[in-house]
Amino acid sequence: MAQQIVRWIKEGLVQNERDRQAKRTTGTTDEHRSIFHAREGSGCQLRAYFRRTGVVERSSEKFRYLYLGAVGNAVEPTLLSAIGTAAGEQPRCQERGSRAYSARGITATVVGRIDALLDGVGGIEIKNVSGEEWGDLASIAAVRAGRPSHVAQALVYCWLFDLPRVFLLYVSRDDAKFRAFEIKRDKKREQEILEELLATEEAIQKKEPPSPKPGFQCYFCGYSEVCPAFGGQLHKGHIVQVTSRPDLVLADSGEEIRVPTT
Repeated sequence: MAQQIVRWIKEGLVQNERDRQAKRTTGTTDEHRSIFHAREGSGCQLRAYFRRTGVVERSSEKFRYLYLGAVGNAVEPTLLSAIGTAAGEQPRCQERGSRAYSARGITATVVGRIDALLDGVGGIEIKNVSGEEWGDLASIAAVRAGRPSHVAQALVYCWLFDLPRVFLLYVSRDDAKFRAFEIKRDKKREQEILEELLATEEAIQKKEPPSPKPGFQCYFCGYSEVCPAFGGQLHKGHIVQVTSRPDLVLADSGEEIRVPTT
């Protein structure tokens, strides 16, 4: 029975995520498809294209590993409360923001929900990772090299909430160790990210899918089974072939997308 409890937790988390995805395709579809998420800044723009154009997420890997993130998320309130106690002011948690960027007659609207805002300090974005990842992300240089999407997300938050900095707080879900890195606002890089989103907005309007950007996040992407990088085929923005590559081997080079052990 004890093992059954464990299975219920994992299966329930998976089903809850599936239900959440189902809701995103009904009722709020138009709103959901008209915006970019902050985390999509400088990430794989084909993934953003798929989401914006209503492609249903298929890959089971995203759901299978959902419970790992849920375990890590459980420690976030404790950490933020501790920060507030020591700082003398509790952070504002789960703050939402929305802002539009326009150029060349095209507008991209970006929305985001940052984990915490601390007045006079900046933003805080918590990333829970495996023990192996935590060990690898031991310096700001390692973070910039290994998780550029995290840095881009932090920079988008700086623009979205007009912040001087955002702290990336990494927490090991294996042993609750944590460390933080400061990402200062960089308006030049910020502009590059916004221009990339604007290009994706234009691609959506023209129904011309951007090229995929293979990397670590492919392992958790709900679109890997329809992605051309892994053998899926598109024609004028429509899926014409679905592949199933649980090992995520790139179709063009045979290179395997590697992820830290979980």
